[in-house]
Amino acid sequence: MVRALFMGQTGLAKKSQLDSLAELCAQQRHPIDKVFSVGDIMYAESQTAGKPLHEGKILDLPLAELGILRRLAFANIRLESSRADHVMVGSHSVFRWNNQLFRAFEIQELQELNPDLVVTLIDDVEAVKLRLDDLRAAGQLPITTSYSLKDLLVWREEEILASDVISSVLQVPHYVLGVWLEPEVSETPLEVAFNLMFRPDKRLAYVSYPISDAQAKEEVWRKVIEYRKLVRSYVTAFDPLMISEKRLQMLMGEELKRSPGAKELACDVRGWELVLDINEIKAVMPDIDGQTVSRDYKLLDQSDMIIAYFPLDTDGGPLIAGGVQSEIEHASASTKEIVIVWESPREPTPFIRQKADVLLRSLEELDSYLRELPPRG
Repeated sequence: MVRALFMGQTGLAKKSQLDSLAELCAQQRHPIDKVFSVGDIMYAESQTAGKPLHEGKILDLPLAELGILRRLAFANIRLESSRADHVMVGSHSVFRWNNQLFRAFEIQELQELNPDLVVTLIDDVEAVKLRLDDLRAAGQLPITTSYSLKDLLVWREEEILASDVISSVLQVPHYVLGVWLEPEVSETPLEVAFNLMFRPDKRLAYVSYPISDAQAKEEVWRKVIEYRKLVRSYVTAFDPLMISEKRLQMLMGEELKRSPGAKELACDVRGWELVLDINEIKAVMPDIDGQTVSRDYKLLDQSDMIIAYFPLDTDGGPLIAGGVQSEIEHASASTKEIVIVWESPREPTPFIRQKADVLLRSLEELDSYLRELPPRG
């Protein structure tokens, strides 16, 4: 029996994400009996009470009325889930509305739900903005609703922090999980959530690898993708590129190089065009950098081990990235198991060698090692 609580900001398409996850669970012979959306149930309860609300207007209610609808929603969930084996609940941990911030939960309600784990879903800030723009255009958000990139980045951090507090109080694990990865790495990134729910025997691993320098070299990047796919095939892998919004800095730099006076950036967001204000991107780059570091450490903290890859560079030496070295140091300080894959014939420095619990020389050796990896204790 599994009770999974999924949190996250508006603009994640959380309901469709959870529906897709439920389909995956069914394919893997672990059918989900019910997927609950707290927001949808609150709207339905307002309809039942004879006070139907227009889409996107629920947060205009007084907090007392909002609390009543939420309590009714959780009562409904408790009743229906009592007759079910496997349940997923999608909600917010905080609400942001009209420049106000307030919590979207009561501890007692969550204690009665008795979840086994809390997962905060996240996505690139530009993807969230694109979805919110679509919701506003479709009339599912008031046309006057405004949100800057800064607002969305802060909201994401608030969701993570509040979910962390919830999990601490409930004494259940909390995981941060992205809803997207490059299709060449995984077409079903939420398979990680499936593993967390139904494959607790799988080891939890943070995959560490050079990004910017490797992406600039096609041959090296192909090996990095091979490495990431290999690790995912054996363990529950937390991949730092589940958030790739750092690319906005690169795209902005390229645009300004072409047109030094440019005010806007038209960027591709998974096949859809989104136009962003360049000054707004500049303003949030420190936030993106800071969140990248803290989030990657969070992913590492929620793992059992780190698997750090130093691919062979085009000059025959190792491709060493400062981020990978920093993550190894963090793993060492956290007493995580450290597996290092070092492809270069040059010997690793003592600073790297001494940190390694396991030192491997190729992806073939990594494959053999992962194949024999004992289950999670």
